[in-house]
Amino acid sequence: MPYNSWVQFRRQRVSVDLPVGWNVLSHEYPLRPLIHSQWNNHGAYNPADVPLMEVMPAWAQNNGGVITIQTAGAFPELLAGIRYYAAMLERIIPHQPPIIRGTAGGAVMYDRSTDRLYYAASRWLPGLLIHATLTARVQHLNIVQGNAGAIIYTNVPRRHAQTCAEFQTLNHALLDGAQEQNLDLWCFRVRTMEPFPRCANCRVTVPWNALARIWTC
Repeated sequence: MPYNSWVQFRRQRVSVDLPVGWNVLSHEYPLRPLIHSQWNNHGAYNPADVPLMEVMPAWAQNNGGVITIQTAGAFPELLAGIRYYAAMLERIIPHQPPIIRGTAGGAVMYDRSTDRLYYAASRWLPGLLIHATLTARVQHLNIVQGNAGAIIYTNVPRRHAQTCAEFQTLNHALLDGAQEQNLDLWCFRVRTMEPFPRCANCRVTVPWNALARIWTC
């Protein structure tokens, strides 16, 4: 189904807790940014991230150390979701009080079976309802002592697994009844638009072989 910009704009705003009442949407929709200022970076990894890549998928190309993603096989709905969600996230970086950090990651997930898109930006969400599948995977992370003596499961110092955008997008999809084998995932840095590989937490909670395709490794 073709990308419906009105429906998706509403869902993108919901993903970062922005209001979606009719009066707000009717004002904001015509003003929505249509493309990220650094969109041309969306298919090329920052060289500093290349050593962090877990695998080199068939749809990535290494040209003299420059790794680029070949998007010819990507679903148009996924690419449209990436383009418009990234533009919206870039716009809200200066928002006060802050909604996301400039260093945040964004994630877009597309369900091939139901034609639904899911969105998230990396940030701490206290009280997040977590699907049983992800709860079980979190138990496989290292146990460390966090702030005020709290015990957390993480392979990344000072970061809860559920802080990551890719964790949250998969969580949204699973809670909505999606099947992992139907899901395509794309992750990007909000400020620069560059794709990035999953962190040590997400390699466990959003494993490579669980989804249909993880475009950004």
